[in-house]
Amino acid sequence: MNPNQSISIVKQMHTIIAKHVPIYDSLTSSRNEKTEFSKLRCVFVQQVLHQCSSIIFYLSYGFSSLCENDVAMLNGTLQSLRSLAQLPKCDGASSCEFVVSKLALSCVNCLFVEMDSSSNGSTNRPVLDLRQILSDVEGWSGESESVRGVLISSYAIYLDSIVSQGGDRLKDGHLSIGLHIDELNKYLREGYEFCIFSYVRSRLLPSLVKSNVCGISLLERKIYMGIVVDFVGQFTSMAAACGEPPQTLAEWKEDRDYNAQLNNIQQDYSDRDDVLEDIVELIIDLCSQEPECALRFFNAEQISTDKMGFTFSTFLYDICLPVVSPELSLTLLVALCFDDLTIVAVHNYLQSNTNPSLSWDKLLDEAFLYSQKRYYNSFENNLSKLNVNMEAYKAKVVLALVSRCAQNKSVRDFLLRSPKNVPNIVQAFPHVCLENLCAVANLIVDQKHAAMAIEWLDSMTISNPDVLTTCGLLILYDS
Repeated sequence: MNPNQSISIVKQMHTIIAKHVPIYDSLTSSRNEKTEFSKLRCVFVQQVLHQCSSIIFYLSYGFSSLCENDVAMLNGTLQSLRSLAQLPKCDGASSCEFVVSKLALSCVNCLFVEMDSSSNGSTNRPVLDLRQILSDVEGWSGESESVRGVLISSYAIYLDSIVSQGGDRLKDGHLSIGLHIDELNKYLREGYEFCIFSYVRSRLLPSLVKSNVCGISLLERKIYMGIVVDFVGQFTSMAAACGEPPQTLAEWKEDRDYNAQLNNIQQDYSDRDDVLEDIVELIIDLCSQEPECALRFFNAEQISTDKMGFTFSTFLYDICLPVVSPELSLTLLVALCFDDLTIVAVHNYLQSNTNPSLSWDKLLDEAFLYSQKRYYNSFENNLSKLNVNMEAYKAKVVLALVSRCAQNKSVRDFLLRSPKNVPNIVQAFPHVCLENLCAVANLIVDQKHAAMAIEWLDSMTISNPDVLTTCGLLILYDS
């Protein structure tokens, strides 16, 4: 399709969206009585908004042929976003949240397509100067700051890719549009301040892939997830390279306490920036919804002439795993176990003792001690209920990690010959649950292990199992 034709279609779609958004907002307002006719009309208008925003989204893939079309596309979409993002909110979200999310992703996608075009040998392409367009975004209300943050951060990622390519578009630390590269760090900090990762996790993703708004196809879901995980991966890589990682929650609280004491004001933790833990939780969420998202957070390396391997990204290896809590790190490692290569990478990390609190020996010891404590002491110990729950959670995550890693033959062999006697530790866990059922299933390699599993099940009392436990029993039975 001719780029000019695409721009014309996009303008028409924005006109239709502008016309139907007030209607949809009125129909979904809690103030209006819901008649059967109004419900049908609401569904119709919802379909119109869904289809128009989808057309804009898919056409955003074709705007890399001429930079002026990128600018026109982004300008029109930002105008629609400005009016949409500032609609009255209900429970913290706009009634048109799904349209806002799709248009925001259209802008992100358009910048990433242009970025790919520049990196594929087209380094003579002019640098997109969106500062004037994005300066208008600064006038948006506080409720829409997170959308604004996503847009500004995406532009920073695009500019960072230009910097990494060098050439005539970069001279004396300045891009050809007159922007100094040090200003990119400011965009990163704004991303944390505008809570873009919390927004993506709690609003953008649910409105696109978790809700039943008009129903989305499997292809659409994968495309949306692909753009989001690419955005998170690009941002975290840039943060690691620029030396602008987010604070941990503990560091943020320490700064907030210091400022409150310095200014003699009451402490308030309710309005905080995004911290490192927010990014980790988003990565876990992405991998849980689409396991292949894990691949975005590994680096491929050549192990031998005919063999490839994976290592953790710099952001995970140097910034996340050494500082976040062991419980959150464990959950992240489980989420990252997608296939043989990623499982081996996780196993190598645990076996290397790079992080003393995250090693196979340490984790299996803790799981074993918890199981014994629960057998002999039950809750009649000196630990608080919170600590007991945390220990139980950590033990279950260790079991889930064993289950995932045991899917790889070499890792399973390591676990079976481990002096920690992993099968016994798994079976010592006092509750029958999905985690230890799957772990036992993945550790079965011969009749001896199968007999051991059957003997273990015979010794357990299973009453009113939940759905997940029933699934685990079926997996174990199949093994």
